[in-house]
Amino acid sequence: MKRNGVMYPITISLWSNAYTMAQNNPNFCLFTMDRTTARDTLFQWVGPLGSNKTYFYIKAGSGISIASIDAAKKLTAVGTVSSWFSDQHLRQLGFTNLVSDPDPVVMAGKLMRGEISAFVCSSA
Repeated sequence: MKRNGVMYPITISLWSNAYTMAQNNPNFCLFTMDRTTARDTLFQWVGPLGSNKTYFYIKAGSGISIASIDAAKKLTAVGTVSSWFSDQHLRQLGFTNLVSDPDPVVMAGKLMRGEISAFVCSSA
């Protein structure tokens, strides 16, 4: 923006709110988002700008071990963040044990309180 001499307001928002706004408003930029087949035609893409890895996080001392996707499907509850790539991907894989919220802080709290067995989140 500085180089082009044009300034636009930048607003920090929950991912789910920003994702909805990007789908419904012209001239809206969302930084960053995982590019998937399902999302490919929904947006005009710039990048890639980077990459990330997504993991199943479990509470230390819980005794839970996840060796495969099938093992994760058998857990009582797996926390995801609404509209994140990981939530969409696990739903496509047939997960029926997902507990979702638009705020990752809420999901981390659920994991620490033992309300969910695992929390799916990126490493960065």
